[in-house]
Amino acid sequence: MSLNRLAHTVIRDYKSFPYDWGYIFGTLASDGSIYYNPSKGGIIELTVKDYDYAKMFADCLNRVTGLSIQPAHDNIRPMWRTRLNHVMLTRQLLSIQSWKTHDWRVPSSLIYDDFDTARGFLNAFFDGEGNVARNNNGNPMLRLSSSNKDGLNDIAELMSTMDIETSFHYVTDNPVSFSYGTDMWVLGIYSSDNMSTYVDKIGITMPRKLAAYHEILESKPPPSDVYWTGDDIAKLMQLYPTTSIDKLVDIFPGRSWQSINHKVSRLGISRRYMAPYVNSNVE
Repeated sequence: MSLNRLAHTVIRDYKSFPYDWGYIFGTLASDGSIYYNPSKGGIIELTVKDYDYAKMFADCLNRVTGLSIQPAHDNIRPMWRTRLNHVMLTRQLLSIQSWKTHDWRVPSSLIYDDFDTARGFLNAFFDGEGNVARNNNGNPMLRLSSSNKDGLNDIAELMSTMDIETSFHYVTDNPVSFSYGTDMWVLGIYSSDNMSTYVDKIGITMPRKLAAYHEILESKPPPSDVYWTGDDIAKLMQLYPTTSIDKLVDIFPGRSWQSINHKVSRLGISRRYMAPYVNSNVE
């Protein structure tokens, strides 16, 4: 069946697949995109580096629609794309709210009625915008970031209903984010007990981030900044937004990925996975 002819497939309701709907909501609030055009149809899309994230989003869309789409590898960039042209589903999602970066909110009428929907939303948002890091004191933390202050504040309120304490603050020392004209807000989950509550109740679905969570709990805080020269910091600020952590470990010998992440956390540098798009058809 062509992806352009899906307007009449059955959409399963919220109560039948609450987790999957929640995961779709959370993906659209983080890295996903959605738009409707009468001539082109309704497009729901996620393009990311992590195959596991793209596959999870595809699986949720499949369970909601009864289809069988799979992530496709981008031939231009090292990315995975889950893309669905589905008029009915697009209209239904857009009828809930705008999912634009600065507009989305936690859809409380749907999320608060069902724990599985809330868990799906939080799992997806952490898969897209969450990471495991260390705070300025070198202590482990779970961190979610967004330029949407109100949306992130909604997430903090949702977590409070689950007895998960968070700390909400504005990133004032983020030169990389500001160079893109974006103000960033961070929601932090601190203390081993509080992080354990989050992991036990909500969980971390992406294997890479779950492994990082267990590793950072078992590791000692990295050495102090005495090993970072001014040239090192300037180079790190330039490379980190678009360079994989494996390559950074090679570029900065003697430093683990934990110490690199600790340093960029203190500097307030954000990751920018999306490389500039190059259209190979342009002469």
